[in-house]
Amino acid sequence: MTPPDRDRFDQPWYSLFEVLLQEAMAVTSADRGTFQVIERSMRSLRIVASRGFGSDFLGFFSAVRESDDCACGRSLKQGQRIIVADISDSEIINGTQSSDVLRDAKVRAVQSTPLFNRQGHLIGVISTHWASEWRPSDEALSRLDALCFRAAREISSI
Repeated sequence: MTPPDRDRFDQPWYSLFEVLLQEAMAVTSADRGTFQVIERSMRSLRIVASRGFGSDFLGFFSAVRESDDCACGRSLKQGQRIIVADISDSEIINGTQSSDVLRDAKVRAVQSTPLFNRQGHLIGVISTHWASEWRPSDEALSRLDALCFRAAREISSI
């Protein structure tokens, strides 16, 4: 199941996205985060929940495509978690417009983890962000994986 179109979003959906994002931030000890769902018709990600970001950041990342130079775009393209421990050393982000937006938002590290439904289709991406370098522990990644698995099931069941 694909999450409903923008016109069909209602409060239960938004509440679920907010709760799942908050849990992802807690699991990874992140400063900020975004939850994006896929819009299949455009093969892009759209933010449906965020914490800690201003309008410039949210506007820039409002529709992310797999060709975009950012962690969530790469996660969409590759269908796997992308970890950028330091944006200034990242081959994905460094020197791109994304890096400028991230720096302006005081982001130094980011991870983006895709969510898949039971049929194996990507339905969204949860990204968490830090103001300093971040290297995940195996425990944090295991807890994030469990959360993403549960999140995908909860979204698919609505």
